[in-house]
Amino acid sequence: MPKDILRAPALSTFYLHNCPIRKLDIEWPASTTLTSLSLKGLLIQEVPKEIAKLSELNELNLDCNPILTLPDELEHLKKLKHLSAKGIPWIAFEGKFDQMPKSIYETPGMLKIHTLSTILEDLFDKFDDNNNNILDSTEVAKLNFEFLTTIPRIGIQKLGDSQYGGVPPVIFKLKGLESLDLSYTAINCIPDFASELFTLQTLNLEHCPFLESVSGNVGLLPNLRSLHLNSCAMLDSPPPDIVGRGFDSVRAFLKKMAGGFTECHRTKLMFIGLGQAGKTTLLQALKSPTKKTQGTQDAKLTDGIEIKPWVVPVQDMFDITYSCWDFAGQTVYYNTHQFFLSKQAVYMLLWNMRMGFEHAGLDFWLSSVACHCPNAPVVIVGTQLDQIPMPDIPEKELMKKYPQIKKFCYVSSTAGTNIAELEETLIDVTMTHCSQMKLKIPKVWLNFEESILVERKRGKNILEWGKLKQYAIDNGIFDDKDIRLAVQFLDDLGTVQYFDTEVLRDRVVINPQWIVDVMAKVVSVNEKYIKESKGRFFHKFISEIWKDYDPNLHEWMLKLTERFDLTFPLPKSGEAVNVVPCLLPEEEPEDLPWPKIEEEEGIRESKIQYKFTYLPTGLFNRAQARLFSQGFTDTKLLEFLWKKGSILKKNNHYALVKQISDYEMIVTVQGPRPKNILDLIHETISTLIKDSFTGVDYDFYIPCPDCVEKEMTKDPFLFRAELISRAHSVNAPFLQCTKYFHTVSIGELLSNMPDNRDTEFDVQIQESIGTLQEIRTNMAQDVVILYNPEDIPTKEKEGQMVDPRKIHEDLKEVGFNCWFSEDMENATELEIAVAIMNAKVVVVCMSERFTSYQKCRQMFLYALEQLNKPFAVAVMDESQEWQQTDVGFKIGNPRMAMIKSVKKI
Repeated sequence: MPKDILRAPALSTFYLHNCPIRKLDIEWPASTTLTSLSLKGLLIQEVPKEIAKLSELNELNLDCNPILTLPDELEHLKKLKHLSAKGIPWIAFEGKFDQMPKSIYETPGMLKIHTLSTILEDLFDKFDDNNNNILDSTEVAKLNFEFLTTIPRIGIQKLGDSQYGGVPPVIFKLKGLESLDLSYTAINCIPDFASELFTLQTLNLEHCPFLESVSGNVGLLPNLRSLHLNSCAMLDSPPPDIVGRGFDSVRAFLKKMAGGFTECHRTKLMFIGLGQAGKTTLLQALKSPTKKTQGTQDAKLTDGIEIKPWVVPVQDMFDITYSCWDFAGQTVYYNTHQFFLSKQAVYMLLWNMRMGFEHAGLDFWLSSVACHCPNAPVVIVGTQLDQIPMPDIPEKELMKKYPQIKKFCYVSSTAGTNIAELEETLIDVTMTHCSQMKLKIPKVWLNFEESILVERKRGKNILEWGKLKQYAIDNGIFDDKDIRLAVQFLDDLGTVQYFDTEVLRDRVVINPQWIVDVMAKVVSVNEKYIKESKGRFFHKFISEIWKDYDPNLHEWMLKLTERFDLTFPLPKSGEAVNVVPCLLPEEEPEDLPWPKIEEEEGIRESKIQYKFTYLPTGLFNRAQARLFSQGFTDTKLLEFLWKKGSILKKNNHYALVKQISDYEMIVTVQGPRPKNILDLIHETISTLIKDSFTGVDYDFYIPCPDCVEKEMTKDPFLFRAELISRAHSVNAPFLQCTKYFHTVSIGELLSNMPDNRDTEFDVQIQESIGTLQEIRTNMAQDVVILYNPEDIPTKEKEGQMVDPRKIHEDLKEVGFNCWFSEDMENATELEIAVAIMNAKVVVVCMSERFTSYQKCRQMFLYALEQLNKPFAVAVMDESQEWQQTDVGFKIGNPRMAMIKSVKKI
């Protein structure tokens, strides 16, 4: 590179990208008109201090360089507004898919020219522990850790820096900065010095795995408009849940932190387990000074959930305040429990050892917690130790299956055996595994909470939003967004319950026990009105069921049950009624009218089957409620509602939705366009899972289209969606049904898949594949020619019909490099697929016979739908019947060579 390159007259912009340059051996002029300098993706490990001579510099980009810091001399760049020093990135993808097939594996562009390139070429195989040519999320994490620790980046040598947090000090002297990008670096905090960046508008800190905190002073920067903190695994302040709510919430949190903060040693303690496991007794023993209790033999069973406080001193340093939630163990309450399982909690799972491990229900409860709160710690407690010897249970096996388990304990609440030790275990688990114990929160939030608790002591259970807002203002929280953030924090702690929906946001529940009791009344084992009505909640009984509650709140309370999908309203055609799905009849109706539509022209049937590792209690019933609330209903079909199924109607289509086992659901739709209805139902179910059952592991299956269309079977082979997605990601041309051994193109299967809005990773896959294919074209064939062997004329018909071989010869004569199989009958699908992938254009020798020839038909659809290959159609005969086939419909009206006779060749 010329040394005087920067001395070009009137040079304002200079970009040098992705070059293997280790040192910039150039002359840096004392005066220049250069305003924008981008040195991106080089191999420089030190930023030249001479850059400080570029006094007019407005923008400096140092992205993707293995640099450890920035020189102090950069403080002389008084006009610098935009600084980007992003580290070398690792593999990152979002969305549903969390696997990286080897066929699309590409290390980031910078790594290809890095000094470690020879090592990086072998990284995929090094971390492919299963040797299956696919990196799962755990293997990708190991690969990324290698990138993080092996390649130099800002902050990696300053992990213990408490003063600047690994951020180069010179940055805080660049007081004209408007944007700063330190993503993919190893900084550990943004210090109070950030207050010096008065003009800063954008701060990007994404993918900083060691970042623990951002100074509250950042929230006070008057011009700040965006702060990016995604994928910062160790970030505590602001906490992840606040980061997830967006910039306004983050800024509000930081502003309050700047005004003073305190640690909050509080969390929820959830007592769960089957009925009569000893949950209530254990809580009494833990709270007792003697660490034992007389027992609760004559006490009533817990009805719903009971909430009680418990303050535990920790070595004379501070107190931990537990909000103890004692969950009823009867099955009928499981549908309400799910609404109160909190991510910010410790779980105490109890089992009665007298009942035996096999009947303890541990798998059920552990799966439920893993589904709703995947990261919450669990302590498993065996009770009745005074009546049975220490049991032999597979502790290691359970801990491997459920990593949330932190400890096994065995106690007797009546004898006091091991109760004190259990308390010590609980404290240790809480301090070690509950991130909120380290959380620093604004003091004004706790002052605000005190005002709310005063109202609770006065007997109030609900506050109007206007009154709550006034308490917030009285305590120094003025902005509406700040108030909502504080209320959300108190919701996480269990002090209040707030529902930010249009029909519910005008009130805040300040006594969680109140709302627990409201919900429990609907499904209570002691409630007769709804059970006797087979799950119908007639509004005429509301005044009796909720007789202990203010009548003015009854309508709001009913809306609350609908918000939780605990009930849903039926169309108003008579007496007002809601349905409580979990109290519907257990048995399927004997006279179930299905199939609803008998065989007739224009009517089709399709289905989706869902298979779960664990199907949470309540998921199916909540899906029922959501589908009915979205208009999937017909008053004539209401009599065919039962606890595990229903018939729905929408837009002249009928759907049968059933839970067929403890692990499976199936949706069958009949009508003119069943896929449209399946898409709507699938979106409802997948959205429900995403919103409320985040830890659920499931897949869905779609029917083989050839089984349906060709065999006309009602029991088709089902393709797993995850398998289709994997095949699509590696550009596989087809999959085979193992029932009738149909070979189905991936494109056709994808067209039958429910529409998926969460396709970000899929788009990335397609872009990567496109890049690889573009590279291949440099050494590819120009043309692939597909034909039906039956279109090769016999000796008797030579000269009388068009010969595909003659088309091949003519293309060769004019200079095209062609792939053409002389023996198409014996050419393998793999051989043809590889040829198509490496070709620029596909020529189709089209005839009615071609559309019925399975091999080439599938290969053409693969080229058309999967690879989006350009194609040309050579029509081989007079018949145009092929245009009425699925191939004809898919290609539309392309430009065609109407050969038809040998004279036109």
